[in-house]
Amino acid sequence: MSLVDKLTFESRGARGCSDSNYAFGMTTCCERVGIVDHELDEFYWSSDTPSSSLSLLEGAACPFCGASRWDLHDIVHLDQVPEHWRWACTSEPRPGSRRVRPLSEHVRELLAFCERVAGPVPPFDTTLFLEMNGTAARIDAGWRVARDALFTTTEFAPRFDRLLLAGYAWVNLSAYGIWQEALVIGVERPREATGVPAGLTSVNYSGPPHTPEASARWSLNLDVVPS
Repeated sequence: MSLVDKLTFESRGARGCSDSNYAFGMTTCCERVGIVDHELDEFYWSSDTPSSSLSLLEGAACPFCGASRWDLHDIVHLDQVPEHWRWACTSEPRPGSRRVRPLSEHVRELLAFCERVAGPVPPFDTTLFLEMNGTAARIDAGWRVARDALFTTTEFAPRFDRLLLAGYAWVNLSAYGIWQEALVIGVERPREATGVPAGLTSVNYSGPPHTPEASARWSLNLDVVPS
């Protein structure tokens, strides 16, 4: 049974046919999620504008990362469907329902993502969260940041919940690397909220930067200065 509610999805703009068979699909190049119409070979890539699609028969580049060589594999488990697509799921709360997953779950998913795209995550003793909006400056292989921009998990968890309820379109969690035996996760968001229903903010993941040899660079240069 498909995870996609056909009636709900088409009511939001999908241009299927009576035989359309929808499924969530994850790209092999960047592991982003959209909805595939297997009958018409169409890929709907935007949860914000469900009428936007591309033909899988025309050799188009990945709409997310631009890769020319990519494929899709079906998602069959609900826990793999990201928050911003949950409105299209069978028996799932519709837009406007408050659904906030805790920070700990997102961190687990971020680490699993890093394992897939960057290999084993080095050992670390604790996790720190670095809010990036206007508080950090780029330096060689790292960042210069104010001390009050760094938060422990306990400190940041309630702040993260508020971000997901504030109407932002997205929040990015990025594994920047290991600093002083701590995994540093960068947190970015848009400058302004756009009225996204509470709990439906898209939480996106990215791994560490890469060296010129295309291997993951887990060692992070962090210059922490007084606030």
